[in-house]
Amino acid sequence: MAATPPPPDAFAFSPDGELFAAVSDRRIQVWSTRGGQKIAGWTDPIADQDDSYSCIACSSVWKKQKNDGDLIVVAVGTANGEVLALDSTGVIWKNACHTGKVISLHFSKQGRVLITASMDGVICELDTCTGKPNGTLKVSKKSINSLTVSHDEKFMVVSGKTAKLYSMKDKKEILKIPSDDGPIQLMSVSDEARTLVSCTDNNKEVKVWSCDHHNCTIISTVSLVMHTQPKTVECKRSTSYEAGGIVLAVSKKGVAYVWHLQTLTQDEVVPTKISVKKSFDKKGRVPIILAKLCDAEEDNTIKVHVVFGSLDCLQFKIIVLGENCEDINLVA
Repeated sequence: MAATPPPPDAFAFSPDGELFAAVSDRRIQVWSTRGGQKIAGWTDPIADQDDSYSCIACSSVWKKQKNDGDLIVVAVGTANGEVLALDSTGVIWKNACHTGKVISLHFSKQGRVLITASMDGVICELDTCTGKPNGTLKVSKKSINSLTVSHDEKFMVVSGKTAKLYSMKDKKEILKIPSDDGPIQLMSVSDEARTLVSCTDNNKEVKVWSCDHHNCTIISTVSLVMHTQPKTVECKRSTSYEAGGIVLAVSKKGVAYVWHLQTLTQDEVVPTKISVKKSFDKKGRVPIILAKLCDAEEDNTIKVHVVFGSLDCLQFKIIVLGENCEDINLVA
């Protein structure tokens, strides 16, 4: 039986799900998720064997002049605290804006701003086209684990020894997210910061939180159980249930779980599981590398971007989930 290809060192969808970028063996590549074709690739742009790539992000950058279309930019962070941005011409800028490992990158404002987070406890906002800083924020004197930004770009959550919700507008702390199970490793925040989800290290449960940022209160409502630990989590509002939400998690074994909560306190929710078989006539599974919730549809359907396979032959699918929670088995 052929061995399962190793996952990339770092990978990410663009905010709109139209692009997917990955770095593996010091090579950076970006694909269109619509047709699956590779758009560009670069080999080891940092050219420093004492440094390594720690995270990646990609985006189409909106331009006022539409003659040439939107610019596609890929950003990578390194273990030594450097951030690089690349387009079709190669490296467009480098910025050694951190003193510790870069752990997260997020594009915002239609790709024009890049938000970076590092284990040095600092958040930076950089101009995507120039790499010049728009501002910095010291969120912790100690190491931080992750940064996540809400889809409406109004809120961000930074997790470390403690996890905190911030306003993106004035960069002020709104509230702290408690954790009795140790430092939070993974987090996601929905639009308007009404729902948050979190997971601690070595834990198979995804916690759901109901948040009222106006009154600075947060309550743990339900725990969603998986068979193995998650490697990514995401949450969004539900268009079907005003008091509910949608939670997506991808396990370290490469199975995606989707829960559609009618209310944030709903218990014993059966998830829809999405997995990939090697073929109809072969045993074994192909791990899902990453999944992402599509924007909520007016017809209340839930759609999920899924990517799987080796970097030599990636496959992209958009899965439409039904209301009956039946598991979905894709074929590579």
